[in-house]
This record gives sequence, C-alpha cells and structure tokens, in this order.
Amino acid sequence: MVPSDFVGGFARFRPNQGIYEVRGQDSSSMKPRRYWGAALLASATLLLPAAAAVPASATTPPVTPPVTTPPVTTPPVPSSATITRLSNSSGQSGDRITISGTGLGQAGVVKFGTVTASVSSWSTTRISVRVPRQGSSSRVSVTVTPANGTASNALSFRYNSDSHDD
Repeated sequence: MVPSDFVGGFARFRPNQGIYEVRGQDSSSMKPRRYWGAALLASATLLLPAAAAVPASATTPPVTPPVTTPPVTTPPVPSSATITRLSNSSGQSGDRITISGTGLGQAGVVKFGTVTASVSSWSTTRISVRVPRQGSSSRVSVTVTPANGTASNALSFRYNSDSHDD
C-alpha cells in the first residue's frame, strides 16, 4: 500500500501486462520511491496531481461486478387438500362427523358454507368436527383449508329439517 505521505509524480498502468507502478517521493524525506502491485491501482489515481495528463493510450483493467445471489423466496405451497368423503352427508348442528381425504395438512379451518366448524382432531387424512349451527341454507358446501394452504374441493352437506341448536 502507498504511504499517506507519498507524493505521486508518475504512474504507469498496464493491466494486460500485470504492471501497476507509481513513482514519486516521500513528502518528509523527498527520497525517490517506487511502488509496484495491483493494490496500487485504486490508490495511485488519488496520488496524481490534479493537472496530471493521462495518455490517450492508458487503459484500466476491466471491472467485473460481484456475483450476487438473489434472496430465495418460497411462495406458499398451493393446497393439495382433497376431501374424499364425509362420514355423514347430512345431520344436525352439534353432530360429530369425520372428514376423510388426502393432503389435509396441518390444522386449519373447516367450513360448512360460510360458518366455521369446531375441530376436535386433525391429521393429514382425517378431521373430526362438530356440525356448526345452520346458516341460511339447508344444503351447504364443506371445505377444508389447511394452515398456510388454500381451500380444498367441496362436498355437499345437508342439514336435517329437524336440526337443533346446541
């Protein structure tokens, strides 16, 4: 590295030949000094007098931008939850039914139409729920939405006419 008290007078850069040279003097002793090496490339241009002429044939080494790797962003995995069967396709509010399927994932939400059911147990293939209070329709679609997933297919469920509220 070129010392801070160095006064530059001449610089020669020939990157294709591996030559980086600065000639000048120490400002304290005024003794001639010569510095060689690739580390001089960045600092040597700062040591030249402002009026120093740079020959038209002078070249600088090619600049290679650093290789950066963009951050890895994992998009949410689309739900592959599929309901294959309801233990009962009709019932009353408060009844316990089992939803069977594949890829049901981690515990999330089970809906009867727009009403959320109370979940008793959840596995990747079976979910046990209590039928929620009846909404405005006697026939609704049952869907499963696993945590961090999207809604499954829908199976039809019919509330019995003598449905009761618990």
